[in-house]
Amino acid sequence: MNRHTLRLIVIFLFFTCQAIKAQDQEFIYGKVVDKDTNAIFEATVYWDVNDKDKQFKQLTQPDATFSIPKLNTNQKAKLIIQFSGKETVELPIKENSTTEFIHIFMKNKGVTSVTASRWEQSIYEIPASTIIISREEIEQNGYLTLQEILENVPGLFTIDQRYASGPTIGIRGFWTDFSRNVMIQLNGINMLNDRRNDFPLDKINVAVESIDKIEIVRGPMSVIYGDGAFFGVINIITNTSDQASSSSFTTGYGTQNTIKQTLRYALNENGLNLSLNAMTFQRDGFNERWDSLISPVLAKADSIASTKPGFRFPNAVTLSDYYYDSSSPNINPERYSKNFKAFNMSMSYNGFFSNINFSNSNSGFSYKAVGPGERNDYTTRTSHYQFGYRNKIKKLGNGLDWQFKTEYMTSRGNQVSSRYIDTMLIVGEDQISSIRTEFNTRYSFISEPNSKFRLDLISGLYYNYNFENGTFYNAPDINLRNWYVGLDPKEGRLKTIAGYAQFEAKIKKLQIIGGLRISQQGSYKMLNEENVGYYGDDLFGYDLGWENDSSRIIFQRQNEIKPASQVQYIPRLAAIYNFKHKDNIHYLKAMYGKAVNEINVVQNAYDIMRSNDNLSDEQASILGGKYSYLAPEEIQTIEFSHTIVNNKLGFDFNTNIFYNVLNNLITRQTYQIDGVYKGYSANDENQIVTRGIEFIGKQNINLNKKDKLIIQGGVTLQSTKSVAKNSNFKEYLNDFKHTSIDEYYKAISLNDTNDASTYENNLFPTSFSPPILANFNATFIHEMKNGRLILNVGGNYVGPMWSQGKEVSVKLTDGTYQKVPSYYGDSSHIEVNGYWRFSLNIRVDNIHLTPSSKGKSGGLFINLKFCNLLNQNYKYPNHSYTAYFDKGILGRGRQVVGNVGYKF
Repeated sequence: MNRHTLRLIVIFLFFTCQAIKAQDQEFIYGKVVDKDTNAIFEATVYWDVNDKDKQFKQLTQPDATFSIPKLNTNQKAKLIIQFSGKETVELPIKENSTTEFIHIFMKNKGVTSVTASRWEQSIYEIPASTIIISREEIEQNGYLTLQEILENVPGLFTIDQRYASGPTIGIRGFWTDFSRNVMIQLNGINMLNDRRNDFPLDKINVAVESIDKIEIVRGPMSVIYGDGAFFGVINIITNTSDQASSSSFTTGYGTQNTIKQTLRYALNENGLNLSLNAMTFQRDGFNERWDSLISPVLAKADSIASTKPGFRFPNAVTLSDYYYDSSSPNINPERYSKNFKAFNMSMSYNGFFSNINFSNSNSGFSYKAVGPGERNDYTTRTSHYQFGYRNKIKKLGNGLDWQFKTEYMTSRGNQVSSRYIDTMLIVGEDQISSIRTEFNTRYSFISEPNSKFRLDLISGLYYNYNFENGTFYNAPDINLRNWYVGLDPKEGRLKTIAGYAQFEAKIKKLQIIGGLRISQQGSYKMLNEENVGYYGDDLFGYDLGWENDSSRIIFQRQNEIKPASQVQYIPRLAAIYNFKHKDNIHYLKAMYGKAVNEINVVQNAYDIMRSNDNLSDEQASILGGKYSYLAPEEIQTIEFSHTIVNNKLGFDFNTNIFYNVLNNLITRQTYQIDGVYKGYSANDENQIVTRGIEFIGKQNINLNKKDKLIIQGGVTLQSTKSVAKNSNFKEYLNDFKHTSIDEYYKAISLNDTNDASTYENNLFPTSFSPPILANFNATFIHEMKNGRLILNVGGNYVGPMWSQGKEVSVKLTDGTYQKVPSYYGDSSHIEVNGYWRFSLNIRVDNIHLTPSSKGKSGGLFINLKFCNLLNQNYKYPNHSYTAYFDKGILGRGRQVVGNVGYKF
């Protein structure tokens, strides 16, 4: 046999072996469609088996077809088909065939949420009132900021006090001076700031262009999330891209020198899910005059005070210098300007996941006095790093899902303000660092595939280690030199540990939910210390070497904080029933929940500072002692909900009736000693009670094949009042008439001899609580040959609000007197009218520059947004931090912003 013949035989044998091998490698072919047989492009198809077979994972082609190698038949495996917004399909291998073409139909999953129980479920199965805001809704409305989104959510409102904390969120008739009553998450990261246990919007700074959806769960969520979830949870999600890869950029410019740029890149391919978002945003303050916020009486009084004997700054700049300056009565727009930068990254692969968020902000703010300078600066730098792993143990029944994650948070805030003269600076720096770790599980029990009984058991452990939490001050002109207050840097460690368990049993159409959280906050040491002058090269002069140089220490006090209650027990109970009548599906919910807010470091710091005062026994008695432990805030809620869904008509209507009782509300109160007003924290002696009803509806109307109309809106009617704990509660429930502020102050005076026992059964109006909230939104969508036109008109209404003045005493029916504290500090009594804000958004998107790209999502978009379209002049009530705004604090004026961008 010659060499040429041998070569031909080898080639023949090689191709024969390859053909036999190809025959052995059988494939499964199929097509994935929706219920209307429309092709589903880029659905994920894979085998639910060992890691070695994950190379078979693929996405469906543009025609929705796939071909995946068939596994060995003696392996127990399922073919998994997944697509966002659709129910996952699990196809057993015995039903697969290599000779038939498989058509796989995917049902709509409906609107789901991962926030209520940490695991994805239909919003109709969640024991809470839930609102989902999609990426599409955000684009249709042309929202510019996260604040604008939230204040257009039914039942929510915001107040901007122009203080360093930034805008705060009110919900269902309740508001605090810092956003500490609603938990905010970003891709599941708890954005808690341990200094005040709050969630400052200015430290989150997420670009609206990067948000895929926002899940808002209203009601006590402390069983699942603990502190901060007092009235609910807001979860901002930026990492749920449906496409294999996508990217976009946006640039915008508008009035008030508004400039913004955003950049987004997302990848969802071969098991890797990656999302990168970055943004810069700046905006000046609005055109305003000092006499719009400050009354002439206050300006004159402030001017007179500065001339009194003993006043330390004879050449001080006072309110009157601003108010009566005819040459420049306007507020410099730079004074309240804002400058934000943010970056967040989210990544997951084979169960491992990470979320990283950086946020820098620089805001102009007010504090106590306007100050001689043009601007008080508050600069923050906040970082969150979260890493974790999730998996499923398949051998345990229907599977045990588990998740472990740990997070490191650090925040620095620099506050520089001036009072009276340019050299009188108050310099402060907040330093906060914490490590948080969670372990969560979910076990699902289903007796058989078509069983009408399902049991989910959710449980978890939580640990928060706050090892840095304090503020450094330096203000020599007011005798505060290198002053520190907060956790003791050497020994102060604030530790919180908690565990929770919740069951969700579904029997046919009835669902029962019950849960309990057990939480314990340990004791910790706090330090209040002052020394003379600067120390070393550090501006704030803090160095542990102080303890070795006692000659420099002016004052030093260390206190051990012991929680009033060592263990907190937080229950939850709910029942959900659904039934179908004709084309309508009804969901009935009855819910009870409790939530607890532990005492934060700043609240305890007020007592630490007060303990430094030279109080007489009588003064200390009035204040409840020179030092006293605060009790945690508690709220209990009862809620009934009815939801009607008609998928054929595109109709959804929800009614909620809620009743809240809040005890031990911690308020900032003031007292006077040696002519100086000082603040401290105290538990309110009264209950804060809210009763209300909400109506929320949405209607999708297909006008024709090219035109669509979406109408949605909501109304919340509520009454929030402060009730003496020993008043007749039954009579209160029967009497809920609204009383004006004028009538209230006529009936209750500062005179302790005034008998107000017959006045509304000792009911007292509360501050910052609008009796009505309303919003509406109408969106028209027209499909064009190349692009889409969107016209959106929206509006929201916030009812009248007021701040509350000095403390009053009323005589109760048993003859005793009950003090009604200054609910939110020593601000003067301000009542502001209700107001409407209207908006208009014009958007053209999906404009493709090349013929080959037509029909695909993405492309060029142009957006023009008008905020406060009618330039409504509205105000917020003031606060003790900004008490000199005695005419109220102006809200945002008209703003016009244009955006242009491209989606790839």
